[in-house]
Amino acid sequence: MLIDTCKHQWRRKKSNICWKIGKCVDYNAEVRRDLFNRKMQLKSYLVKVLKSKYPDGFCDGDVFVAGSYRFSLRWDTCGYWRRHSQCGNLEHEAEIAKTTHVESYAVQHLGIPEGLVCEELARSSEISLSYAERYLFSEKPGFSLVRSFDSSCLKKYPFEMNPLEVHGFQLRRMYPYNNPDGTIHHYVCMFESLEGITVELPLTLWETSDGYRNFDWLHPGGPFPLYQLNFLYGKRGPVLICEDEKQVEYFREKHPWLLKHVCLTTWSGGKSAAIDRTDWGGVENRFGVIIVSPGADGYKRANKLYRAMKRLGVGPIGFLMPRARLQADQTSASAMLSALDEDITESLLQKHEVADRAEFVKDARERFGLDFDPDFVESAISGRELLALPLSDAEVVLGPMIMKGDRVLVYAHRGSGKTWLICFIAVACASGRSLFVGRLEAPRPLRVLVIDGEMGGRELQKRYSMIFNAMGTPEHLQDNLRIVAARIQGREIQLETPEERERFKEDIAWADVIIADSMFCLFPNAMGSQLDGARGFNEFMRANSLQGKTTIVVDHTGKNKRNSYGTIGKELGLELVLKVEKVKNHELFRLSVEKHRNLGSKDVQPIEYVLNVDEDAGIAQLASLSEMEDGADSAGEDVPCMTRKDMPASGDNDAGRMPSVPTDCHDAPCELDDLDRKIIVALEVDPGLSFRALAAKTGTSKGTAVARRKKLEQAGLVRPKGGSVEKGGLGVDDNEV
Repeated sequence: MLIDTCKHQWRRKKSNICWKIGKCVDYNAEVRRDLFNRKMQLKSYLVKVLKSKYPDGFCDGDVFVAGSYRFSLRWDTCGYWRRHSQCGNLEHEAEIAKTTHVESYAVQHLGIPEGLVCEELARSSEISLSYAERYLFSEKPGFSLVRSFDSSCLKKYPFEMNPLEVHGFQLRRMYPYNNPDGTIHHYVCMFESLEGITVELPLTLWETSDGYRNFDWLHPGGPFPLYQLNFLYGKRGPVLICEDEKQVEYFREKHPWLLKHVCLTTWSGGKSAAIDRTDWGGVENRFGVIIVSPGADGYKRANKLYRAMKRLGVGPIGFLMPRARLQADQTSASAMLSALDEDITESLLQKHEVADRAEFVKDARERFGLDFDPDFVESAISGRELLALPLSDAEVVLGPMIMKGDRVLVYAHRGSGKTWLICFIAVACASGRSLFVGRLEAPRPLRVLVIDGEMGGRELQKRYSMIFNAMGTPEHLQDNLRIVAARIQGREIQLETPEERERFKEDIAWADVIIADSMFCLFPNAMGSQLDGARGFNEFMRANSLQGKTTIVVDHTGKNKRNSYGTIGKELGLELVLKVEKVKNHELFRLSVEKHRNLGSKDVQPIEYVLNVDEDAGIAQLASLSEMEDGADSAGEDVPCMTRKDMPASGDNDAGRMPSVPTDCHDAPCELDDLDRKIIVALEVDPGLSFRALAAKTGTSKGTAVARRKKLEQAGLVRPKGGSVEKGGLGVDDNEV
C-alpha cells in the first residue's frame, strides 16, 4: 500500500515519549538513543543503569534511593528523578522541574552531553543498543497491544514521535500484516532518506485501560503472523518465501503468473532476528520454497530460516538459489532483481524444479566456504570429522541450568511448592525474565506450553495472575504462555501414546518449552516399578528434544522423600533432574540439582528461597536468601531478608523463632518510620510473633514485615526472645518508642 507522507500529530496526552527527538548527529545514533530511552521506562533496565553509577543504591518500593537522589521506578513515571525529594511528591516535583527522564540527570549531574548520554550509560551498564534490537522492541508501559484493527484507525488515532523523520527520512510505504480474518495485526513501514537509504520500523496500535489509543513504532512481539497470511489460508499450493515485503510486491507486479501457481509471503521486515519469533503455522503441511539472496549473508539467512521452520515441523522445504551469476560490478538493486527474474524463469518455468537441502548445503560450501549443519549424518564419522563439524553452542532457555532441547525432571514431596516453582519458571521463560537475582535467567521470551493434568482452573487462574502481577508481565508477553488443563477442558489428559498426543499436536509444534504437570496424571505407567512403564514418557521426551524443544516434567517423591516415585527408567535419558524440598519447620524451600550434564560447580549450588503469597495484594513472589539480603526480589518489591544463619536448627526447642542478635551488631544509622515503630512495639509485647502475625498486627505484607524486622534486628533495636529494646544504630531507645 503506497501512501503519501502524513502530517501526524505526534504528541498527545498520555504519550509515553518524554525525551526530545533530534539530539543526535545521524539517524543511527538517534535510533539507538530512542531504544535506550524506551528501555529506561522499564524498571529492570533503569535499576541496572543506576546500580552501575550507585553500587550502594537500593530499591525502596517504587523508588531507587542513591544518596540524596530519588528515582521513580513506577511503570507510569519510571525514570523521573529529583534531589532531596520527599518520595510522595517525587513525580510532581519532576514534572515541574522537567526531570522526567534519566538523560536530564546525566546531563545535569554527570556532565555528559545530551546526544552522548545513551551511549555512555549503555556502555557503563552493559546494555546493548542495536538496530535489530530496536526493530524487535515491543514494550510500552501502561499500554496493551491491539492485535486486530482496520486501516481507518490510521486517520483516527495519533502517532508517537518517530526517530527517523527528524533526520530527513520520509515514510514511503506501509506493508500491512493481516490476521487470518483479514484485519490488520501490525504494519512494517519503509522510510527513505534523500540519499536513498532505506530503514524499516514496525508500527502497532496500543491501548490504555481506559480506552485511549495511539500508534507507536514498536514491534508486536512474538509470535507474529506471516505477510499476507489471509491469502495463505485462502489458497492451497506451494509457498514462495521471499526475503522481504518489497520482493513480494515486486513479484506481484512483475510476475502475476506466479500467483496462479504459488502463494507469496515473508516474515517481519525480512530481519534475521525476527525469524524465530514468527508463527510459521500458515506454511505447515505445504511445500515451502526459500528464496536465497546472493552473497554469504543471504545463504546464512536462508539456513537460519530453514532451521526455524524445520524445528516447528514445517515442510517439505526447498531452495531457490541464485543461479544467475552476477558480475562483480553488478551490486545495484536493479541488477539483483534482474538476476532474480532469470532465476525464477529458469527454475519455475523451464525446469519446474528447486534445490533440496543437500544441494543447498553443497552450493553454500562451494561458493562461500560455508559449512551448515546437515540434517542428519548417514554414516559413521571419524574423530577428525567430528571436530570439523560446524556445530553451534546450545541455546540457553533458563540459564545456566536449562538449555534448548533439554529433558528436565522436577520432583518433590507433596506440599513442597513444586507447582508454584513451575509456574514461576513458565512465566520467566515466556517473558524473558530472571528468577533469584539472575541465578536462573531466560535471555529472551519463548513460547511456553503448560499441560496440567491435576490443578483446578480457578487455582491456575489465580496463581498465574499473581505471578504476572509480581513480575510485571505485559499482556503481549502473557500470550507467549498457553495452558492445556484437564479440569478446564473437562476431560482427562494423558500423553503416553502417539494417539493421545495427537490432539495436542498443534500446541506442541507451536511451543519452544513444554511443561507437563504431573507425571502421575499424564504418564501413569511411569509411576510403576517396571522399566518398560517409562516407554511412553521417554518417547515423548525424546521426540521433543529432537525437535529442539525443552521439556520439563513435574514428578512426586516416594515415601522416603529421597527419590522420584516409580521406575528409574524415566531418569536415565534426562539432562537435568531437580529436587524441591521444604526445609523442616520453616517457610524455606531448597532447589537442588540431583543430576546434570556439563554444569559447573557454581551452577549446581542449591538455591534456598522463600515463597511469599499475598492474596490481598494479588501478587506471589520467589526470593532467594541472597536476594532477600539486598531487600529486593526480581520484581523489585520488598521481600523477606532472612539468611541461612538466621534459621535455628531443626532440633531447636524454639524452632520458628528468630535467634537473638547481639546488641553490638549495628548497621549504619538510619531513620525510623511509623511502620518500624509499630514493629518494635509489637515485638516488645511478643518477641515470638510469627511473620504472618507480625504483618497482620502492623497492617503490612508478610514480606515487608520480615524485611523490616531483619533491619531492626541488625540495628540492635529488637530482640526476638523478649530482650528490651536497647539504644542502637538508629539512635532510639525504649522511651522514644
